[in-house]
Amino acid sequence: SMLPDCKDDIQFWRRNWLWIPAYKAGVTALNEQQYDSAITMLRIANQVYDKEPAGFSALAAAFFNSGHPDSAAKYFRRTIEAASDTQHLSERKDAMFNLGNSFYIAQQYDSAAAAYRAYLEVAPNDVLGLTRLADVLANSGHEDSAMTVYRRLMANPDSVDAPTLFTIGVSVYNAAPPRPDTADLGTKCRTDERAGRTLTVALRRQINAKCDSMTTTALRDRMTQAATNYQLAAEAFRAGLKRNPYSRDGLFNLGNSYLAMRQTDSTVVDSMLAVARRLVVLDPMNRNSVRLLAQAWQLRGN
Repeated sequence: SMLPDCKDDIQFWRRNWLWIPAYKAGVTALNEQQYDSAITMLRIANQVYDKEPAGFSALAAAFFNSGHPDSAAKYFRRTIEAASDTQHLSERKDAMFNLGNSFYIAQQYDSAAAAYRAYLEVAPNDVLGLTRLADVLANSGHEDSAMTVYRRLMANPDSVDAPTLFTIGVSVYNAAPPRPDTADLGTKCRTDERAGRTLTVALRRQINAKCDSMTTTALRDRMTQAATNYQLAAEAFRAGLKRNPYSRDGLFNLGNSYLAMRQTDSTVVDSMLAVARRLVVLDPMNRNSVRLLAQAWQLRGN
């Protein structure tokens, strides 16, 4: 403070004589997967000079790769703060995406969704960012919002590569609502309806009919909701197979999407049979492939 003209000179020496050697040593250890050494050296680097986003980014990567996503998130935030000028926009953008990844790995889904949304403000058409946002929305119970993002992705499938389309298909398929436990539903319904009363035969029949109807309705409602997921998943798998027609996993997942849709759309059975035949030609010794073909023939009544 007594020699303000020396400030820039001091920062120069801090960066070039202290920060750079420690940073390089930390990055070398990081590349060699020696994460404890990397964290130690990069902490030293950032203590002596805290103006370079690369230092915080490398430290965040060391924490992320060593299984400490909370600490990684802290330093990806520091990277974003340090990369506020136009010179470091690319590093800021990467850090914003990786902040979302850190929260995702830590299963802090609401924080991950907020981070991905912030990232998508600067990269609005990034396919991987949209896919991750949809995934965390689905994992945090916001299925309708997740499906909105998945539909946005599928609005222009030609802009999406085959691996990402297959990933979207799997995510959409897995986000389908689970099958309700009809046994528990029926038991609870009968217990509530009886309410400790002594029942006549007629009243018992009435309660059984009401509870059976309730479980049937629950199954039908679940299937109607799940059909939306299965149809969109099949659309994603078909689009991916246009890019990569010999993908064994793509064919298998498309066949299973058709199998899941059979109760709401009988016309998919022929499509399922055609896919299962292609799959067996491609992977004839796989029992799951053969089983899928058998299921297709069974649904055809043959």
